[in-house]
Amino acid sequence: MYTKLETRTFLAMLVGVSIAFALLMKPFFGPIFWAIAIALIFYPVNQWLTRRMGDRPNINAMITLLVCIIIVVIPVLGLGAALITEGMGLYQKIQSGEIRPGEYIDQVNRSFPAIQAFLGQFDISFGELRDRVVSVFVGGSQFLAKQALGIGQNTFQFFLGLALMVYLAFFLIRDGQKLVELLIKALPLGDERERLLFAKFAEV
Repeated sequence: MYTKLETRTFLAMLVGVSIAFALLMKPFFGPIFWAIAIALIFYPVNQWLTRRMGDRPNINAMITLLVCIIIVVIPVLGLGAALITEGMGLYQKIQSGEIRPGEYIDQVNRSFPAIQAFLGQFDISFGELRDRVVSVFVGGSQFLAKQALGIGQNTFQFFLGLALMVYLAFFLIRDGQKLVELLIKALPLGDERERLLFAKFAEV
């Protein structure tokens, strides 16, 4: 009886600590996910460097990470910044009346009146379609403007997440295979099934 109570207490504490740890890590789920993705995608590069340059884990992992930063991270950051800047500028022009999406759609309709007749064959109202397109256009630019404002207000958090992602990616690239082997030994599903699961996860 005492042993069962002790086991249940231990399991309850384990579940509680696990939930608390998950809540603690919740703000960092994004950087952790992208670090894992980078490690999986660029693992073949690390393996190729190991075959070519010998077994130097730190140097090979650093080179792999630098390749990732140059060809993925920097271009994605640049493209994202450009899109957000353009979206914010577009939203400001719509708000000021410099750009009127509804008028442009009306001009197209006046220039090509057959469009409205064509839509009528499918019981589609041109006016409703116009309003929806304008709403989506304004909503999209407003979303990008909010993202720009959010990043500007949380610059420190953004760069902290970026630094955490790069830091984790380095160790996952360097020690990823060892971690996988440890998980395979720890899980009770059978080594072959676990290897298959990890392989499928990596493919996805």
